[in-house]
Amino acid sequence: MKKLLLIMVMGLLVGTAAFADHPEDKLALGFLGNFGWGHFGHYDGCNCGLDQGHYTHNIQAGYFYPGISIKLPGLPVFFGALVNLRTHRPKDLPALPNAPVFSPANPADPTAEETAAHNKAVDEYNTRKNRRGELEEYTNFGIGVLADYYIFDKTFFTKRVTNEEGAYYDMKMCWYLGAGAFIDLDFSTEWQMFTLGIRMPAGISWHIIPQIETYLGIAPRIGASSTNANWDLHGSANFEFGLRFWF
Repeated sequence: MKKLLLIMVMGLLVGTAAFADHPEDKLALGFLGNFGWGHFGHYDGCNCGLDQGHYTHNIQAGYFYPGISIKLPGLPVFFGALVNLRTHRPKDLPALPNAPVFSPANPADPTAEETAAHNKAVDEYNTRKNRRGELEEYTNFGIGVLADYYIFDKTFFTKRVTNEEGAYYDMKMCWYLGAGAFIDLDFSTEWQMFTLGIRMPAGISWHIIPQIETYLGIAPRIGASSTNANWDLHGSANFEFGLRFWF
């Protein structure tokens, strides 16, 4: 039984190498798009002294990474460089207090101190209200890099296409499964975040012609995030698509 399993595994590896869809001796450049949602960490904050209340900001977000994909000749690694545009919706913010009600000791003739205190309370309330609106949904900027190695890269469909002049090429599709790593740096008015970890890219690619490839896949990620020096687990589900030009 062990010999049979070993033969099957060796056959799969040999078959994958023999029918690999991505040449190792060529350069590839292209566009990469990455959609995802996940948990990115947390940080502790306060509400600018308005109610002396503290809260934990849990960063759970959907995002889109546009970027470029690079494959260097002789190196079996696919690199990506991305720009991070992410929308955040913080959780667990304290309740917003009611607007202040002016109740001077002598309603007919409030003192200057009472009027000043009331105006200050109204200003603080409006500031808090605007701040909460900004915190409920805002966008940060970041950059990221990734590197993937395809452990399995196997052609599962090939069709020979011939033009009117008799020239032909093999249009093919393949599936791939790999392992990779990533690093992200994110910047916001509220925090700075550093994230790193591993990812597992898997999907299908289609060589429309030998020089042009399009692909679609998933790449779940797991790792760690440091947000304002607070370390937390990171996990996200990612969907990718792209277009590469081979030279």
